[in-house]
Amino acid sequence: MPPTEANLPGVLDDLFAAAAARGNGVRHKLANGLRLKAGLRGERRLLLVWRSGDRLPSATECEIVGHDAGFFQPRYQLRPCAESPNAFLITEGYRGDVCEHTWGPTDPLQMGKVKGERCVCTHCGAQWTRLDGRRPTTTYNGQKVRPAVLERWQVRGPVPPQITEEVPAEVLEALAEDRADVPVYEPAPSWRDRKAAKKAAPVDREAEARQQARDAAERKRLSGLLGLVDFWCIFWDPWFQRATVIAVRRDYLKGADLEDLRAEVRGRYFQQTLPHALPYVLLALRWRHVARALPEVATPAPVASKRGRKASTTRKPRSRKAAAA
Repeated sequence: MPPTEANLPGVLDDLFAAAAARGNGVRHKLANGLRLKAGLRGERRLLLVWRSGDRLPSATECEIVGHDAGFFQPRYQLRPCAESPNAFLITEGYRGDVCEHTWGPTDPLQMGKVKGERCVCTHCGAQWTRLDGRRPTTTYNGQKVRPAVLERWQVRGPVPPQITEEVPAEVLEALAEDRADVPVYEPAPSWRDRKAAKKAAPVDREAEARQQARDAAERKRLSGLLGLVDFWCIFWDPWFQRATVIAVRRDYLKGADLEDLRAEVRGRYFQQTLPHALPYVLLALRWRHVARALPEVATPAPVASKRGRKASTTRKPRSRKAAAA
């Protein structure tokens, strides 16, 4: 459960100020039961978090408390103390540079129905974005952060890592020796350049035609296998016996993508159903030949009786005189 303190950053700043004045750690209890102990070791901030009993603080709670304590990259580890054997020590794990940002003009973003803004620091190149929508998100250098953290990092935040491409060793040696024959160093092409080169590459029509023929044959085979299962479902599933459902399923098999057909054939339902559906299909295919092999008159027709009235099989009771005689 995340901390529910209304002004947790201000509370933590007051705790660290009191710890600096007393020269000892200061304790505090949040509304959700999380207990804190703030202390200083020189200028380095230290923060202990724990709960009463055997309950442990969650990773989300440690990250939220660490960010609200002013840490750019909170690092937490189990550290038993006098207050609790299940306490976590939160320290600063960021070792990079920090910049007092000066943001450039706001760049509005429009991504479909989602709108937002983006700014870039003119000193270090850090950038933050804010996207508004059903689920608003705020990012700093591509990392999702909470709005409260973004507000602090907009004033003073970490510098983004500088991505430098590795230069070959022969180029560095030539530059160090100040030689004239410095080899030309061309950086690796970006993904946009590779995509454009792939489009501009000549297309082998014959290979493309062969691939299309193989895809068509595979599509026909997979559609036939799925049709066997559909044929079996018609026998026992009343819902599948409707003409509308059969038409929709037939149209799907005709226009489905090859990857969708492959995924459906690899599915568990198809693998379990195909052994049961195969005998039904074989019986349906052979039924015409079996019907031809039967005689024209398999059972003799019933013979009509010559009498107009059928003789009764029940005997009439005899009269009393006949019974007495």
